[in-house]
Amino acid sequence: MDIINPFAQSIVTDAWQAPQSDVPMIHAGVFELCCEVLEQVRRSGGSRSVLLHGLPGSGKTHLLARVRTSLNGVPSDMAATVPVPLPPNVLFIAVRLRAGARMLCRHLRRTLAADLFRPTRLGMSQLEQLLLYRFAQFLKDRKKAQKWWIDLRQPQKPRPWWLFGKTDEAGRAKQEIEAMIERLDEQAALGRNLSAILRHLALGRHRRNVRDWLHDGVLPDGVMRDLGLVPPPEDEDPEEQALDMVCAVSRLADSNTPLVLCFDQVEALQTSPDDVEGLYAFGRMVSSLRDKTRNTLLLSCVQTAFLDKLDEIIRGADMDRLAEKAGLLKPLSVEEAQRLIPVRLDSAPAVAKMRKGQSNSLWPLKPNRIAEFMAGNPACTPRQVISFCEDEFEKWRHGQAQPATSLEEFLALQYTLEYGQALRSSHPHQMDETLAHGLPLVIALLRRGKQVVDAGHKYADLIFESDAGRLYISFCNQAGNPLTARLAKLREAVEQGRIANLVVVRDSRLAISQHAKKAQEHLDALTQREVALLRPSAEGLAAIEAFRSLLSDAKAGDLAKRGEGIGPDAVEEWFKAHLPPSVADLAEGLTPERRVSGREAIYDELLELVQQERIVRLDDAAERLHRDAETIAACAAGHLDQFGILQGPPLVIFEKVAAAESAA
Repeated sequence: MDIINPFAQSIVTDAWQAPQSDVPMIHAGVFELCCEVLEQVRRSGGSRSVLLHGLPGSGKTHLLARVRTSLNGVPSDMAATVPVPLPPNVLFIAVRLRAGARMLCRHLRRTLAADLFRPTRLGMSQLEQLLLYRFAQFLKDRKKAQKWWIDLRQPQKPRPWWLFGKTDEAGRAKQEIEAMIERLDEQAALGRNLSAILRHLALGRHRRNVRDWLHDGVLPDGVMRDLGLVPPPEDEDPEEQALDMVCAVSRLADSNTPLVLCFDQVEALQTSPDDVEGLYAFGRMVSSLRDKTRNTLLLSCVQTAFLDKLDEIIRGADMDRLAEKAGLLKPLSVEEAQRLIPVRLDSAPAVAKMRKGQSNSLWPLKPNRIAEFMAGNPACTPRQVISFCEDEFEKWRHGQAQPATSLEEFLALQYTLEYGQALRSSHPHQMDETLAHGLPLVIALLRRGKQVVDAGHKYADLIFESDAGRLYISFCNQAGNPLTARLAKLREAVEQGRIANLVVVRDSRLAISQHAKKAQEHLDALTQREVALLRPSAEGLAAIEAFRSLLSDAKAGDLAKRGEGIGPDAVEEWFKAHLPPSVADLAEGLTPERRVSGREAIYDELLELVQQERIVRLDDAAERLHRDAETIAACAAGHLDQFGILQGPPLVIFEKVAAAESAA
């Protein structure tokens, strides 16, 4: 019989991950504190905060998962008093703080949008269940809201009395829901765009566009018009827009549905030991959320050793709002360890079956070995106990523990897993977030400069100070009017001498449409003034995403090999020694001597065509683009990260899907 080692997985990496096993007595006091503060939020109509801290491996993320699990259902004290449709108990949002200081609120908004669409036990998303409940509050017969919701999503069955005149149930439901959306807007000050988005969601329309707008606040120009949305003001700070969106969602929820925002991996906000901007921005964001919402519980997780740094950078009122209450996750007691081990053993069905009837509650492990380990480790964490038991289980199963892998092998494996995941889930519109957080890490690692923050340059997403002077980087992944407006602002700043040494960054998978004449004009004018255009590949972005993910885990104490934490220095040293060519090329593209000034118009034309057709013959491409075949073939051959070529005859060009890249 192939028996799975029930101790093989020791880290809960995400609060949405179901814990393999849970022992309620472990960290029971901190769990109860979170529940008590949540009840204060629910009853008092004011937001509250709790700062959770402990040793690396103490189970901070596991505790968040326990909180989520306990709240993911109908609370017993509400079930008898709240009519159907039931509200979600809470809106639960889990944020891993892997974000640049100037995109922190947008990172929160994107995480909020993703988690709002996670399903509840009723089979609906959190947002849909909330919306249905809010509709029901306007009705004497609350079940009507559920009926209208269903009528809009299911075709009506023919009825005999339709011969005498069909009743348009769906039409009536649509009218009622639109009227209730208006009332919600009046009550909660949702704003025109959010009201329109909720209307489409309630009517079962444009679900993908609804999610995309909630995620970023922008859609292609034509889609915005079709959905009745207005573009955000050009002069409004996108961070303020994102924060306003989060606050609007909190107003949509009433006191029966608090918003629970869990912030994990706070340590990852520091791009270097002397960086203060990320943590300062986090303190300001939490303080704003605390003041601008009335039904929010803010849970933040850090290592105990990081508390002094947090208190040093986030000062005064901001720190008070972040840490209204504090919860310490203490090391395990012997009794807690003896409770944890059997629960973990019984989580594997084959092992649980074999354990039946055993007098030793720790069987097949030896109690004396567990006692010796606990005696030698007075500040023992759950991760350390689980790792020790993993080896002991292997000794019982195979006579010896698994051979230890080297740090080099371990990091190579972890990087490969992270890189593969990043490449599979990669999307061009993730570039901003990946580079805003990841590029400063790479630049610091390669000693190419130091990030600086200058609020006076609104359209510069990153600024670096180096021996070659100050470098400004602007992310330009937009489309349509937003792209044109952004390039126009950059052109104005360059021509007026307010920005010099500028690099415009646009994902290589995003073509600049041949119909975007004004955008092309602005970009060409910029490149004529020696503004560089950098087009990072999907492989390069995935490599940076994998690196920042590993480094964030290491900084937060979440990267461990056989129970022992791996620090950020080890990750940085390994990545620098195995720097992927795609990352090296991207970093080199920022240096003055390697920058590319000038837009390769044929690249955008060919990319747009291939993305429309998926596969195109060379002679057809030449005819449609009014270019000679040799020029097009040379362009495709020069961008093999984006185009595939079948030599034929006839020669065919197709859109290439990014493949996994190993570290060099």
